[in-house]
Amino acid sequence: MESKIFNTVQYEATEIQKIKHNYLKYKDSQKDSKSPYAIIDKKLSLYFPYLSNGAIKLYMLYVFQAKNNTGESWHSTQSQADSLNVTRRSIDKWNSELLNAGLICRLSNNKSSMSTFILPISDFQLICPRKNMIIYDNEQIENIDGKLNYIFHLYQWRKNKDTEKYDQVYGISCFIYERKIQLHKGNSSLQRTIRKIVVEDRGTTENIIFDHSNDELTDEFYLADLTYINSTDYANKFNIDSIRQQGFVLSSKFNLQNKKELLKIVSELADDLESIDARQDISSVQMITLNKT
Repeated sequence: MESKIFNTVQYEATEIQKIKHNYLKYKDSQKDSKSPYAIIDKKLSLYFPYLSNGAIKLYMLYVFQAKNNTGESWHSTQSQADSLNVTRRSIDKWNSELLNAGLICRLSNNKSSMSTFILPISDFQLICPRKNMIIYDNEQIENIDGKLNYIFHLYQWRKNKDTEKYDQVYGISCFIYERKIQLHKGNSSLQRTIRKIVVEDRGTTENIIFDHSNDELTDEFYLADLTYINSTDYANKFNIDSIRQQGFVLSSKFNLQNKKELLKIVSELADDLESIDARQDISSVQMITLNKT
């Protein structure tokens, strides 16, 4: 005999669980079937108060149309107008909003219509071997990559596989491009800095050591003397003598070879650089060059 008592709480919980389970399996099915997908950065929501509804819809359309490996779409203005059931004039207006917000760029790419590219809205990095290192022309790429403002040289003690001791120096150089975004609406404003971090892996070296052992480096980071990498020669080689270079020695608790961790470290150091300059309590570490024969 069916119970006359209806357990509402239990029913709701079961219903919620079913919804959650359905969504999980839906995502799994999409992955298994290799269905088309779009990546949407959660930081996009920061832009919503400063964009019209039409501009947001157009941006989402670009995201859905863009190739996953390039961010490019090449649909014509008329095609976009037809998709959103609006006039070409509306598309032009919304494109201007998206361009001003730094969300897209539009370029001629040997196609019948302008290509639209989705631009990054969060910090990102790329690894570049020293032999392939290229310093871009700031004037040509500033609206896309931003301006090259800093070069960070990060070093730390790493564990020597032969000795099992932290007695090897490992280093990387990070070329930090910054693209500034400023949006205003009424009394509100949005100011963002989006960084492209080009990472040059300098590897481990036996020719350089620190004047402190790994056990003596108890802080998270220290300022580093740049003499050891011959900063002047480095700057002249890449024509970046006017760019600020800053050296840091980091605690071995960080893993500079972990891409996610490295991105977080560099972004935080760049965010805090002004306060780091003002602090008097940050110790320095000297680099000692060894004469290897």
